[in-house]
Amino acid sequence: METTVISSAWLLKLTFDFLMAMVLAFVIIPSIRAIARRWSLYDFDVSQEVTLSHIPRHGGIALVVAFGISIAVFSSESLVPGVKFILAALLLLLAAGLQDDLLHLSWFVRIMVVVGAAAIITDVAGMPLFRTGLGVVFDYPLPDLLVTYAIYTGCVVLLIATSRIPGMVSLILIVNAVALALMFLKSGFPELAILPVALAGASMTLFISSVGNYVFEGRASALAGGFMLAMLIIYSYNIGNNLVVDNSALFIIFLALIIIPSLVISKVIRWEHSSLLIFGKQYSLFIVQMLLMVVLLLFLFIL
Repeated sequence: METTVISSAWLLKLTFDFLMAMVLAFVIIPSIRAIARRWSLYDFDVSQEVTLSHIPRHGGIALVVAFGISIAVFSSESLVPGVKFILAALLLLLAAGLQDDLLHLSWFVRIMVVVGAAAIITDVAGMPLFRTGLGVVFDYPLPDLLVTYAIYTGCVVLLIATSRIPGMVSLILIVNAVALALMFLKSGFPELAILPVALAGASMTLFISSVGNYVFEGRASALAGGFMLAMLIIYSYNIGNNLVVDNSALFIIFLALIIIPSLVISKVIRWEHSSLLIFGKQYSLFIVQMLLMVVLLLFLFIL
C-alpha cells in the first residue's frame, strides 16, 4: 500500500477529531437509554425480537450530535465549504429518523426527506454535484441533480435495509468512512478527511453499543449515515484526477455499501433471536461482525 504523507499537525488534529466524536457518542448514549426506558420509547416491531429486554433504537441521536460537534470544532468554512448547511441537513434527517423509529414513516416520506436534505446541500449551499457531462436542461443542471439525488437516496435506502440487524449500519459506516478518509489523505486533502474521520469515531461507539445490546442504531442513523456517505462519495468524485484510489479501497467500499446490504435485502443474512443467520446457519452476531470489521479494515490498510 502506498505510504500516506501527512504532517504531524494534521495527524494530531484528525486523531482528536476521531476521539472527540467517539467520546461524545459514549457520553450521550447512556442518556438515550435512560430516557427511552423511562418513557418506553421503543420500536416494538423490532424490539420484540429481543427476548431478554427491549433495546432502544435511537443511536442516531448520538451519531448526529457527536459527528456534528466534531466537524464544527475541527473544520472551517474555508476548508470544508458549507459546514453549517451540512449540520442543517443532518438535523432534518435526525428529526425524520427519530419519528421513523417511533412511528414508522412510509418510504415515500423517507425519500422526500432525503431529497429535501440534498436540496439544502446542493441548491442552498451550492456544494458539488455529481457531474454527468450531459449538459443542462432549461438552463439548469437537471441531469446532474437527478443523479446526485439518486446517489443520496440510494445510499440511504441501502443503510435503512441493513438497520434491521443491530450493528450492521455502524459497521458499514466505519469501514466506508475509513476507506474514504484514507483516499482523501493520500490525495493531499486532509481537510476533507475531517468529515469521514468524525463519522468513523461516532460510528465506532454505536457499533460497540449495538453489538453489546445496549443501544441500537435505528433508522435515524441509517438516514444520517447514508446521507453522509453519499456526500463524501460525491466529494471524492469532484476531486477528479487528483484523487488517489487503489483497488483495495474501491473493493471495500463496494463490498460494505453494496454487497452486504444486498445480502440483507435478499434475506441471505438475517437477524433472529439475537443471532445472525447466514444461508440458514446460525452464528454469533458479535463474533461475525467483529471478524468482518477487522478483516475489512486489515485488508484496507495492508493491501
